[in-house]
Order: sequence, then structure tokens, then C-alpha cells
Amino acid sequence: PDSAGSALATFAPRESTPSLPAKGLGALQQRQWQRWLACRELAAAELSTADALALIAALYENGDWSAVVELSEAVLRQLQSLSEAGKLAESAAAFRWLSLGRAKLGDRRGALAPAQESFAIHEKLAAENFAAYAPDLAMSLNNLSIRLGESGDRAGVLAANRRAVEIYEKLAAENFAAYAPALASSLNNL
Repeated sequence: PDSAGSALATFAPRESTPSLPAKGLGALQQRQWQRWLACRELAAAELSTADALALIAALYENGDWSAVVELSEAVLRQLQSLSEAGKLAESAAAFRWLSLGRAKLGDRRGALAPAQESFAIHEKLAAENFAAYAPDLAMSLNNLSIRLGESGDRAGVLAANRRAVEIYEKLAAENFAAYAPALASSLNNL
């Protein structure tokens, strides 16, 4: 996949019925969620992409997987309509949440493609600015390795894990305290 926009066609909206009262959300996010449910469009719900991604994270933490998938797909559709190159990082995050949500719903096959997209975008961003995007690239490699494992691609799992270890080793060399846990986790995955 060359860009987030070119792959969005495979992430068409699905029929879903996320839970109405999203439990565990703060007052602001509960209002945002209710506005989203009323219209199911980010602009109409007055949700910025950043707010939507934060809401997705909260919904994920609360275990509302179908809501994570639906809102992630909406973010990706909105980002597709924007021509700003700066939206790549947000697209990568939305693809990550989409992959995680689909996996939690048991759609392991459907979770692989968004994990691949998230990785491809992070790889592009890290090529342009390694210092800023290396942690996200390593995390996307870890997530990709899980999805590859679920699909039975053992060679792909090993390659993704090795690459994540290489990146975390570089990061830990610069800031051991911050990246040692992620490095240890990645080494354990080998």
C-alpha cells in the first residue's frame, strides 16, 4: 500500500451497533460519544480527528470493540477526504485502532490489512524523521507481528519482531529508561 488514502476503499463502513452508553467515559467524552451516535459523522458531531482518536482510545480501554471499529473507519474516511500530508500520523493511528478493534471482535483476517497500513505509514514517516516516528514504527511492527502470527505467517512474525528489536535497541541506546521495557518485550517476542 502506497498511502492511507489508496487503501481506504477496503475499509468501507460496516453495519454496526455500538453500545449506546459508553461506560467509563468522562463527561466530555460521553457528550462527544452521544453527538457521534446522533449523526455518525465527525464534522456533524463536531469531533476533530484528534478528539475522535482520543475517544477511540477510551472506547478501546472500556472494551467497546465495535465502537472502536466504527469510529476508526469514520476517521479514516474523513482523512481520506483531506489532502493534507500532515494527516498521515493520524491515519496510522486510526488504522492501528481499526486493527485492534477488529482483532478484539474476532475478525483476525480483517485486522491484518489495517495493521499493514499502519506499519506502511509509520515506515514512511520514520524514513522522513526517524527520531520523531521510530517509537511508533516499532510499536506498529509489534502489532503487525501479532496479526501476522494470527494469520500463520511465522516468517513474517520473526522479521517484524527482529526489526522492532533493532529499532528499540537504537532508542534504548539514547534513552534506556524510556525504552528498556519495550525492548525487553520485543526481545521476549523473538
